[in-house]
Amino acid sequence: MATNDSDFNRVDWLQVYQFTIPMQPNTRYRLSFAANSTYGHDVIVKLIKHVGGTPYAPDFRPNLTTSWQTFSTEFISTGTAMNDARLMFWFVGVDAKAGEEYYIDSIILEKVI
Repeated sequence: MATNDSDFNRVDWLQVYQFTIPMQPNTRYRLSFAANSTYGHDVIVKLIKHVGGTPYAPDFRPNLTTSWQTFSTEFISTGTAMNDARLMFWFVGVDAKAGEEYYIDSIILEKVI
């Protein structure tokens, strides 16, 4: 993903997401992925209710660099049934610059047994 908008610093929201992810309540999950960005600026990862934005897990802000790294976080999902989770990579509030490119690969969200 590239942020080629010359006025990028004024963008109110920019995100990449997958939705309708089924999850079980009160369950331990692990999210892992590989990522980098051309200037080393971060991304915020959210797992929320697709419509309404209710958080299903704490936000995760990995410290991206210009080199590929693998990131992982574990969390316990909230106590409500959820068939509508949205895994979202959020690019607002992370000091991204015009022309910055983000690379994200090998995304895995799995239940920890």
